[in-house]
Order: sequence, then structure tokens, then C-alpha cells
Amino acid sequence: MSMKINLDKLKSNLGKKEDPSDYSIGLFKAIEAAHNECHSNQVDWTSFTLRDAEKALEQAIWYEAEDDPDDMIGKPNKNNAIHQYLHTAETMYYIKNSKPLNIIPSDVQFF
Repeated sequence: MSMKINLDKLKSNLGKKEDPSDYSIGLFKAIEAAHNECHSNQVDWTSFTLRDAEKALEQAIWYEAEDDPDDMIGKPNKNNAIHQYLHTAETMYYIKNSKPLNIIPSDVQFF
């Protein structure tokens, strides 16, 4: 069983991030800790910095519960790290819990 990966597509998709300085790994680690952990002793405090935590808090302040509220035009959560984290976590949940299709892996490009 093999899987074809289109490296050109993968490379072009990875290059689409608007501003990499706003999306550090530590920022998402801080968001993940705040989202998933209840107790301080369960948090890996070395996985993010104080600046990452401050950015996560700033993103939380600007986060809109509704993706397109009536009183706002456009997408208020565009470029919001919390919004992206929640959508990614939801997508990963569905991928992990979905039934596999009966397809021939060599016929499908992963990216």
C-alpha cells in the first residue's frame, strides 16, 4: 500500500500563511493548554513563553463566538489563532473518527 504525495501542492499550501510571526508553535501550545487542561500541574509550561500566552489572550479577547454575526461585515475571526485551532481540532477529530473508504491508495494524492 502506497500513498502519492504531491510535494509541489504541499509546498504551495505551506507558503500561504499570512504572517508567520503571529503563529508560533508556542502560541498554539498556550491555546491548547487553555482549551484542554483544567489543572496547572497538567500544563507543560515549558512549551510556550509568556509572550505566547499574552498573544493567546489577545486572540481570545478578539474571538467572536459566531463566525459571521449580523452586526459585523465579513469574517471577524479571519487570522484568529483560536479560531484556526478550534477548526483544526474539529477537523482532526472527524478524520480520526471517520470510516475509511474502500479506495485504492495509490490512486489518491494526499496533498
